Amino acid sequence: MTEEAPPEIEELKPPPEILKIEEALHGLYFLRKRLLKDYIALELLYQKKKEIYDKPPLNGIYSALAKHIKKTKRDVERIIEKLAMMHPMWNSFFAKIKGIGPLYAGLILGRVPAWKFANPSRLRKYVGWAPPHVYGDRRAFDGHLKSLFYNIAMNFLKQKNKYASQYYEWRKQEEEKMVMATKQAVPTIKSAPRNKKHAHYRAIRKVISMFLAHYYEVYWRKVLKIQNPPKPYFMIKGMGEYIPPHVF
Repeated sequence: MTEEAPPEIEELKPPPEILKIEEALHGLYFLRKRLLKDYIALELLYQKKKEIYDKPPLNGIYSALAKHIKKTKRDVERIIEKLAMMHPMWNSFFAKIKGIGPLYAGLILGRVPAWKFANPSRLRKYVGWAPPHVYGDRRAFDGHLKSLFYNIAMNFLKQKNKYASQYYEWRKQEEEKMVMATKQAVPTIKSAPRNKKHAHYRAIRKVISMFLAHYYEVYWRKVLKIQNPPKPYFMIKGMGEYIPPHVF
């Protein structure tokens, strides 16, 4: 007996109350992003014109503006955290993972709610963490979003959770490939990383891919009530088999 195919992507939407939360989080994601850019731009301007802004009558303006932007950003983040904890995915998924709090949960739910993607692979590609060959000639993705998931993965390593355990296992495999390629004097072998830094990023990409697949699966099951969501494509060289969310 074959599994029943999931409904068409156009038919899939969360309940109105959840959709309302995600729409608010979507707007807050871009507001926070704008504030981050403004703070960086202000810092660069200050460093470039420091001798002007440190003297009267302009002294104090930089610090006042920087303080205002930081406070506004934190106020926005508090709202994001509050809304994220109202979303069913918080208790069903994010709260169970060490290393990801309500802020990151809210940013993910606002920017990439899983119902908008036909399968986990499209989600992975959209956030910029699919393997390079998947992109083809185009590499259109949100760089800010890609950095967000890198920070999440690094938090996993600090918290030493199950994703961190998988990272070290995958990194060891990548470094072994690198050693073998060196011994065989074939450094250009496609399956081998070029150096330890490259091995690190390849292992991080696998961690993020696994996390995104878990997020996608739990979202479809808990929010969309689809018990047979599209399966992730993990048959990439060196990726290994898919490990279900409950293991993590």
